[in-house]
Amino acid sequence: MEIEQTLILKYFKVISTEILAECISMFKLPDKVPDLTEYAIELIKDKRYCDSANIVATFSLQSKVNMQELLTKLIAQNDILHAKSLVQTSKEYKMLLINLLTLHDNHKRTAMLIKEYGFSIFDFPKFIVRLQKKTAQGYTNALFHHKETERISLDQIIDLLENYKLTQILLIDDLISHKKYKEAWILLNYFDVSKYFLTYQSIKEKISEPENILKQFKEKLVDKYEPITEGAFKMPCTFEEVIFIDNDAELDKAQGLSKAEVISISVEWRPALMSFVEIKPSILQVVSEKIFIIFDLNKLESSSMFSELIKNLFMSMSILKLGIGLKKDMKLIYSKYTSMTCFNHMFNYIDIADFYKEQNPHEKQCSLPNILKKLLSKV
Repeated sequence: MEIEQTLILKYFKVISTEILAECISMFKLPDKVPDLTEYAIELIKDKRYCDSANIVATFSLQSKVNMQELLTKLIAQNDILHAKSLVQTSKEYKMLLINLLTLHDNHKRTAMLIKEYGFSIFDFPKFIVRLQKKTAQGYTNALFHHKETERISLDQIIDLLENYKLTQILLIDDLISHKKYKEAWILLNYFDVSKYFLTYQSIKEKISEPENILKQFKEKLVDKYEPITEGAFKMPCTFEEVIFIDNDAELDKAQGLSKAEVISISVEWRPALMSFVEIKPSILQVVSEKIFIIFDLNKLESSSMFSELIKNLFMSMSILKLGIGLKKDMKLIYSKYTSMTCFNHMFNYIDIADFYKEQNPHEKQCSLPNILKKLLSKV
């Protein structure tokens, strides 16, 4: 044993750090290797960052080395595994790693670590700003997308960003950087954020008839989310009623659903502005051959009458339920409205996506638009 210890102490800078760490731990030698810290620092200087991380993590030398430098170098090499090994013992170091990842625009990895370490996204304001900036860039790309089907209109963007001041400013800044002065000018004035831009006057000077552009835009401003009437496929049935329900007094109007043989279920929510931001369903649509019911989930959250109605519908074995991604939608609703236990169970239902996949096993995309495109093209 003494010979082995002597050899390790003599040649520890020659053998690999993994073997060195294992041998020192096995023979209980940390106290007999006085310059492990110096060795770890020396490895950093030699650009052997993963080797340094092995030594630092194994012998808890985090407080004796420059953690920010070491983590930064590991991130630059995309060596997240060794970076994570360094921060396991400290919340402070975990937050440091996440903040450093934010600086490198590694959004997906950053979000995964925030979730893995049990933090809230609101613990990292710089990351939120980065996400919003990325969101703004996404809207700029969508506004000028080369595919018409992927393009989004300026008035749609206005509707989505109505209450998000920071994202509005970041989007305008991104438009200016791409020399899209006309669109930037419209948003500057519509959102009334000109005070945040020192270049406001110079942008105005780059546009022909700026005031007329604003006037024309406001005159043409329409709701792009209204139903499509031209070129749309018409279902071979007519609705006697389309009912919006947001209180107990109106629930009687939905009783006709219990007499249906088949109902269709859909859940809707406002699009999330940023990736990794949790969404909350706002509308539940339940449709039979004769009745179209739209339930406002926010208003009916505490209604026991609504819960009873939904429970009877969803658990009825005589009513066939149809929908896309039903299990996922029900799980999402219950995760956000935990008092609504009626969304825990559903019997006698068919998920159209699963059914379509069984009938068309080679199809990769089973979303509603793709399914409809395939089916209706044959009509």
